[in-house]
Amino acid sequence: MKPTAKARSHAKSTTADTLRTTAKQRGGVTGKGFMPGISGNPGGRPRSERALLQTLHGEDGAAVYQRLEELRKQAGTPAKLKAQIDFFIIERLHGRAQQRVEVEGGASLVELLAAAAARIGE
Repeated sequence: MKPTAKARSHAKSTTADTLRTTAKQRGGVTGKGFMPGISGNPGGRPRSERALLQTLHGEDGAAVYQRLEELRKQAGTPAKLKAQIDFFIIERLHGRAQQRVEVEGGASLVELLAAAAARIGE
């Protein structure tokens, strides 16, 4: 027996009823995807760590270095922490140490690409 029009209007709609699968539906299959004119990132790009640190500690970070120096000079500071402070300051002033990696053997990328092009041309 078919429900009456009144019964149908009060019936809860299922997700299958509300989803459209036509090509004209906006927002993907679920209707909740990307919509024209609506940003997918309304808050915008998050502030970078560098900008946040500059806001908190000044443009050049002098307050941070001063605090680290004070901490380093305190009598109760462990030797391991003092070494980490020294490493941090040296790394920031002079950059990280270069790491060289040598790879031996095998064909170069150019040689591999030339061989692949030759096989395709055959």
